[in-house]
Amino acid sequence: MNRVLKSTLLAVSTFMIATTANAADLPNEVLEPIAAPVQAQAFDWSGFYVGANAGIDFDGRFDNNFGADLDKDTGFIGGGVVGFNYQIDQFVLGVEGDINYVGSDASSGTTEAELDFLSTFTARAGYTPVDRLLTYVEGGLAIGRTDATLAGVSDRDTSLGYVVGAGAEYALNDKWLTGVEYNYVDLGNNSNNLGVGNTVSDFDTHQVKFNLKYKF
Repeated sequence: MNRVLKSTLLAVSTFMIATTANAADLPNEVLEPIAAPVQAQAFDWSGFYVGANAGIDFDGRFDNNFGADLDKDTGFIGGGVVGFNYQIDQFVLGVEGDINYVGSDASSGTTEAELDFLSTFTARAGYTPVDRLLTYVEGGLAIGRTDATLAGVSDRDTSLGYVVGAGAEYALNDKWLTGVEYNYVDLGNNSNNLGVGNTVSDFDTHQVKFNLKYKF
C-alpha cells in the first residue's frame, strides 16, 4: 500500500514539475485583439461640381400669329454645366446652371425657325434611394435665342421662359458623376420683325441630356 502511495505521489510530482517548466517556456507576448472591419463611408453629394452634357432636342413647336406653325426637327444639344448640392440625410437640395448649343430647326415653304442657344438656371430637389444613386426633379428659368425667317427676311430674338424636368445621377467614385436628364422648355412669347410688322411667336421643346460631372 505504501509502495502504491509513494508511486502515485512520485507521478503527480513529476507531472507538476513538467507542467511548471513548460509554462515557464511560453512567450510573454499578449495577443492583440483583432480590429473590427472598417465600414465603407456613405457617399456625400454635398459640394460644387462642373461638367458637360450632350443629347437630343426633339418634338418642339414654333407657333406664331401669322398662321405658319411649325413642327421642329430633332437635333443635337450640348454644352457645359456647373452646380452645387447640399445633402441632408437621404435628401439632396441643389442649384444648377448650364449653357448649350442647340442644332435643330423647323421650316415650311419660305418660313423657317430655329433655336440656336439655350441656357437654364434651376433649383433641384433629390432623394438617394441607395448609396451613390440620386434621383431628382428640377425647375427654373430658361433663356433661349430663336432665329425666325419669312420670305428671306430674318430676325433673331432672345426670350425668357421656364424649364421643368427630372433625372438621375450615379457616383462612379468620390469625384466623377454621370447621369441622364429630361427637360421640357417653354420660351414663352417672342417678338420678331419679319418685314410684316412684329410677329409674336411661342417656342417649346423637349430634351434628353446625358452628363458627366466632376465633384470638388
